[in-house]
Amino acid sequence: MTTHLRRRIGFGLFLLLLLPLGFYEARSLLASSSQRLNPATLQSLVISYQWQLQQRLVQAVSATQLQAPLPPEFSAYWQKDQQTWQGKRRVPSLAEASCPPAPGRIIPLASAHRIQLYLCMEQPTQKQLFLLNVPALLSQPLALETLSLALVDPEQQRLFQLDAHSGDLLTTPILKDSPHQPMLTSTNNTQLGTTLDASWVTTSFGWRLVLLQHHERDPWHWLWLTATLGLCLLLSWTLPAWLGGYIYRRFRYLTQAAAQIALGNFTFRLPSETHDELELINTVFNRMLDEIQIQKQRLQEQNDALQAGNESLQETLETVQNMQSERFVTASSILQHAESQILRQLLKWPIQQMTELSHRLQQQQELLDSQLHQTAIDRNQLHQSSQNALALFEQLQIKLNQAHDLLDHYRPETNKEDLGEKQHIHLAPLLQETVHRLLPHWQPQGHQVYIRCSPHITLDSYPLAIAQVINNLMMNALHHGFTPDDAGEIVISVKQDAQHVVITFRDNGCGIPVKLEEKLFQPFQSANPGTTGNSLGLYLTRQLIQQLLNGSIIYQPTESPGACFIITLPLDVAAEQPGI
Repeated sequence: MTTHLRRRIGFGLFLLLLLPLGFYEARSLLASSSQRLNPATLQSLVISYQWQLQQRLVQAVSATQLQAPLPPEFSAYWQKDQQTWQGKRRVPSLAEASCPPAPGRIIPLASAHRIQLYLCMEQPTQKQLFLLNVPALLSQPLALETLSLALVDPEQQRLFQLDAHSGDLLTTPILKDSPHQPMLTSTNNTQLGTTLDASWVTTSFGWRLVLLQHHERDPWHWLWLTATLGLCLLLSWTLPAWLGGYIYRRFRYLTQAAAQIALGNFTFRLPSETHDELELINTVFNRMLDEIQIQKQRLQEQNDALQAGNESLQETLETVQNMQSERFVTASSILQHAESQILRQLLKWPIQQMTELSHRLQQQQELLDSQLHQTAIDRNQLHQSSQNALALFEQLQIKLNQAHDLLDHYRPETNKEDLGEKQHIHLAPLLQETVHRLLPHWQPQGHQVYIRCSPHITLDSYPLAIAQVINNLMMNALHHGFTPDDAGEIVISVKQDAQHVVITFRDNGCGIPVKLEEKLFQPFQSANPGTTGNSLGLYLTRQLIQQLLNGSIIYQPTESPGACFIITLPLDVAAEQPGI
């Protein structure tokens, strides 16, 4: 391994080992800063602890009796009735000190080994003296582990607190240059320090109750941090050296083998050295090379077989294309026959009307001839007959124009390839594509079109015919269902059962008059006679559904405004279409 690579690996390992150390240090700093309370919180806590301490003392004093067990706040008790002291222990030397009434005052008494605190108070009939159990008073539950309580005697200028390890009462004199000096002059305040914060309040018996907050770091912290950094440096130097002497040589063999494989030489094999995990890699790699040689020979044989199969598949593809062409011709002939039948049915109605009008026109002509051969000609009758003949002629001309428009509108297609053939259809994409093609017709007017169709609905039918049906209904709704100022909605919803697909086409336009519902699917019938069009859209739609798609369409009246058409289509269109 080169020196440069070893340094890079050593530096990377050093950073990798340093990462958890830095995470732990940052976490420690965040934890210490997040647990440090602000001055306002410290002041509110010490006031709360001071109130709790005074309540405990008041309750303990009222519950103390000579013959009863003492409360945990007191270690001994004496009382003086008239001139006699009574108690279970020897009366201390300060028994004759003056005492104020309740809540009394705290008097320190120093001995050779320790300092004890006494609570002294004088009642009208007796005098009471209590030896305070300071550890019990100051060791009440606090908000954080870094908090502790202490007492300050402003007269004796001493600080009383418990030892953190032994629990003994420690006393510290407060000198002039001591950081605790403000506790003697100020009754209530908060003082922040680098390693210790203090907040105090004056109690009813004249002493200060102090809440201390410790936030100094562990003295062994920096020693531990230095030792950890040294260990990281040692590992970052030794691990690359071990990798260079033990692992890098094995990877050099693998690199040589990979270069030989890239050149197409599969005869190269890795050497065998020691029996360990890396030797297992060499063995597996050599077996892989053996398998590659075998697979290479098999691939060559399969390639020859695939080439022969490709030629056979090409012949099969040509056969399938010929079969599809035959099927397309059959489907086109069926569609052409259906269109011819539809056109013949469409022309039947205007031809019948023209025949009737021609017969009536002939009768009117005979009437005119008879009137002209009369000796006395009545001009009014002659004029009326002439007007009737002219009206019949105009009606006959209208019917001729309708037949002419019908032929122009429904001319059979010469190129049947545009109509496609029967296919397996996913209905939702077909409806979306059809509506999207009509986007210029409905979006500028502000109309909204909604399609509610599951993507799993499929059927075997003619997609272009279904698209033409939806196109006819859309254009019919846009031209006849909405006024130019309307912004309407069209909803196309689809459901499927075991044998059929049901398409519901609904709009919220002006609807269809009741008197036209029965003649709605007849040719030349329109709900709005003043609009443009040949009035054949719904008739052609019905013929297309019945004759080509083997389905049905009905108009369903609704209570809400608008029109509703229900189309029922089979899941599989029969191969042979019925005649008209």
